[in-house]
Amino acid sequence: MSGIDVSLVLNVHREQDLLYPTLRSLLDTVQHAQLHEIKSELVIVADYADERTLTLLKNYDYTGFDAVRLENIEVRSLGLARNYGIEVAVGEYIVTADADDLVSRNFIYELYQLHQASQNKKIVAFPEYYHSFGDGSYVCKFYSLDRVGLYRMAGEHPYVSRFMARRADLLSIPYRDCSSGTVYAYEDYDINLRLICAGFDLLVAPDTIVFYRQRNGSIMASLGRDQKRMVPNSAFFEGNEFLKLLEQRDQETVLPQIHIDFKKSYTKSFYLRELIHQANLIEPEIHPYSLRNAQFFTNVGISQAFGQAYEKICKVVQGKHYTDVFFLPFLSKGGGEKYVLNFIETAIKEGNRSCLLILGQQLCHSKERYQIPDGLDVLDLYEILDAHDAVRIPEMAIRVIENFAGNARIFMKFCPFCEVVMKAYAEFFKSRQLVYFYFCSSYYIMDSVIYEDGAEYRFLSDYRNYIDYVVSDHGLNLKQLEYRIPAYQGRTETLYTYIVSRFHILFSTAMGRGA
Repeated sequence: MSGIDVSLVLNVHREQDLLYPTLRSLLDTVQHAQLHEIKSELVIVADYADERTLTLLKNYDYTGFDAVRLENIEVRSLGLARNYGIEVAVGEYIVTADADDLVSRNFIYELYQLHQASQNKKIVAFPEYYHSFGDGSYVCKFYSLDRVGLYRMAGEHPYVSRFMARRADLLSIPYRDCSSGTVYAYEDYDINLRLICAGFDLLVAPDTIVFYRQRNGSIMASLGRDQKRMVPNSAFFEGNEFLKLLEQRDQETVLPQIHIDFKKSYTKSFYLRELIHQANLIEPEIHPYSLRNAQFFTNVGISQAFGQAYEKICKVVQGKHYTDVFFLPFLSKGGGEKYVLNFIETAIKEGNRSCLLILGQQLCHSKERYQIPDGLDVLDLYEILDAHDAVRIPEMAIRVIENFAGNARIFMKFCPFCEVVMKAYAEFFKSRQLVYFYFCSSYYIMDSVIYEDGAEYRFLSDYRNYIDYVVSDHGLNLKQLEYRIPAYQGRTETLYTYIVSRFHILFSTAMGRGA
């Protein structure tokens, strides 16, 4: 046995001098744990670190730590770097650490005690507070999963990247690489979802703090501004699994979306003030006066709407797997919608196809709706999601395809709904077959001259590498398209309404992707 109880896995990139207060803070919590006979090692994983950072790490005086290991790797991935550190660590428990943050003196001890008190139950321990300093100031208070609930977990990450878990558990449920592509991000959110799916509970160690250095130019700050990124798909979102998880957990303990005012209790607590004072001795930017105008919020202030909407969808399409998914703004009476419905009715008649229609815009009350064909399932995401979460309709559409139509063909026609879906998640469709319905473009008159509205042309141009095939009821439209955007040559088909039954013939052959 190594004799090491806890391994601090510290991920390092290009923090340079910001490492000094971080390392001093980690030594402070290690030495506090030593008073309670808890031995800790420091595992530093330098992933593509710059020369200044590496020099600092090699020359630093690590006296006081029970053991130190410095690993220099080149994977360019937070998830893979964390996995590397966990693999080479020898402690029974892992504490994740980032190179520009600090922790309260009691951090290791309290999270370790929470694990010991849980009597070998499957848990992950989180800090109670995130205290931001630097370019922004706020304090977030975290509640355990029984108070947060799965609806919030489905829609947003109510926790953080800093936790303590058993090393054996993290070896069996490792981090995933989210460093490439433009669709997915948030390795820490992802692993927390997969831990929940594996039966783990997320608990909070009272009176523990992470002092999070807020930097406007940091990677996480830029990700925070990018609302298009999604957490990767996992078993958590699989329809039957999500419903089963909801059944297994007591919904009565979940707190409603409320604002809990804890500013006074946080700033006036003698114990917490002492922890802040100890951090201030290491990093002077951490001080109580900076909190006078700071935001104070909790993870139960997060809306449950996205998760509740996803539950409704899972119940509607439970156990189904679709071969074809159609995107329309709404089902109003019009030529384009009628043409698409003819396609759908033809596909349904084949018997071996199952179709899902996804609607993403609000239909004006004055417009007449088409009657839904027999055998067609429809998800009106604008109605399922409340008005506050309408901005997340594209994300919900992607989540539905991932879990209920993984290998389906996707059909789209030009509309604002499809525009926002493609703008946010075009890369998602690169490995899927995407068919586009091309009708007459919009025109307008100015000074007695007719001009074509270029919006649809722009759409077809921007996403020519994602659209596999273009179908139209007007051959001239397609000839003009091939002339304007030659990439579509050989990838178009004219199908008039009365011969739309050629649908199954057209798509029985493989459709190659154009350049």
